[in-house]
Amino acid sequence: MNRELKFRIWSKRVNQYIDLNTGNYDFSLNELFCELQKNSVIQQFTGLKDVNGRDIYEGDILQRPCLHSDYIYKYVCEWSDEESAFMLRNHWNDIKDIFLPDFKKIEVIGNIFENSELLSNEN
Repeated sequence: MNRELKFRIWSKRVNQYIDLNTGNYDFSLNELFCELQKNSVIQQFTGLKDVNGRDIYEGDILQRPCLHSDYIYKYVCEWSDEESAFMLRNHWNDIKDIFLPDFKKIEVIGNIFENSELLSNEN
């Protein structure tokens, strides 16, 4: 499977994403390399899009409706070295395969850095 390789970078120092594609960051080149090594979390694009066509990255908070009730499931997208695949972890820390039968109903609602409060309340 060929997929586009894209990354996003969370800076722990300034608490925001660094957009390398637009040059929208306040670092010199030397500072940027130091930032990437010491103060950043690099997240990879999964190659998948949500129900709204939004790219899904590691660290994204996703939701999907339950098939048989009004319950909303929430997950965090993570890379699994053991499985060599992107996986979904629910709030019970159970790992679920990302290729759910109703995958097309998954929606990105935030990410773990900017929207961690979304994980504290399941509904």
